Amino acid sequence: NHFRCKDGHFLAWSKVCDGVINCADISDECNDQCTKEIIGSWALKVMAWIIGILAVVLNIGMMIKNVLKLGKCRTSMVLLNNVLILLISLGDFFVGFYLIFISVKDRRLMHRYCAIHRDWITDQSCSLLGIISTFGAQISLFA
Repeated sequence: NHFRCKDGHFLAWSKVCDGVINCADISDECNDQCTKEIIGSWALKVMAWIIGILAVVLNIGMMIKNVLKLGKCRTSMVLLNNVLILLISLGDFFVGFYLIFISVKDRRLMHRYCAIHRDWITDQSCSLLGIISTFGAQISLFA
């Protein structure tokens, strides 16, 4: 009635999959009973795909529309308005790209995320995604 860590130590089952690492080899949080994924619930997965795809597609349309309108601006106020809308669209596009990339990564890893989470969070692609999401949010927020 105890869980055995890979290093030989025993734990009460109540300490397994509780979000607290009790085994030095993290086997209490990374095993067949614990299904850790990048995106935890199916509802969040669905929403990430929907919002990500809509953000990318619709903001590409908005950016194209506003780039074409830039040359036709007659006053500086209209030009400023179009530039700000363009920046907001660019920021939201980056956030949508981030959501799609995270969703793809989550789908590819499935239940294997726990075993490689340390490699993932120190990987350059994870760092780049963090930069992209922060950049997109900041542009959208301050534009």
